[in-house]
Amino acid sequence: MRWRGLWRLRLPGRHTRLSEDIKRGSRRGAFDSRLHVDNERDYVVNKLMPSALHETNLQSLLVWHGCDTVVVTGGSTSGCACATVVDGLWRGYRMIVPEACVADVHASPHFASLHDMHKKYPDVLRVAEVLAFYKSLS
Repeated sequence: MRWRGLWRLRLPGRHTRLSEDIKRGSRRGAFDSRLHVDNERDYVVNKLMPSALHETNLQSLLVWHGCDTVVVTGGSTSGCACATVVDGLWRGYRMIVPEACVADVHASPHFASLHDMHKKYPDVLRVAEVLAFYKSLS
């Protein structure tokens, strides 16, 4: 079984259980009910590893659309968000993390990761700053 490669062996049992919980169509795999996904315009990337850029077609989409900046949000600041930020930076993108749009299981790894990432990789910004950035594009 190749599911998630060696990552699934990192914590035996835990990721096996999570893999059952976080499947497309499951409650844990669902988008927040406050989020509107436009199926005609939005593209959903299904990732199997922490980084959204690892073995997905996200890089191709970013190149196709001429993107130079990636805004990262998500539910694991110290894991998935950090991995995506590092991968994106290595690929030459400006990475932005809106601080109120990421979370973690506990506050201490969340804030430590935000601090560490901001010192090394992305711009960790307030949501209002990110929204102003988007408004400046139009």
